[in-house]
Amino acid sequence: MVGAYVLAGELATATGGHIDAFTAYNRIMKRYAKIAGNTNTGPFLAPKTALGIKARNRFLNSRLFTLMLKYGDKAANNIDLIDYPARIRARARPAE
Repeated sequence: MVGAYVLAGELATATGGHIDAFTAYNRIMKRYAKIAGNTNTGPFLAPKTALGIKARNRFLNSRLFTLMLKYGDKAANNIDLIDYPARIRARARPAE
């Protein structure tokens, strides 16, 4: 959702066309995408063995999991989003 918001905002506000919008999008999203790309929970959430399922369930009910969620939320929310609607409204106002 964050990437879609940033891309739509950059496309809507780009004065130099889509190439400038994509360049700005890549610059803004680079660090955020790196954090998000470092996770692959598939094997953990869908283990193939009964032992893996037991281990997963035990971990999901642990204090460590709660701490991991807090860290994950902090990393996922560590981006300052531009107020694109305000930027578009400001650009649309006639000069006085």
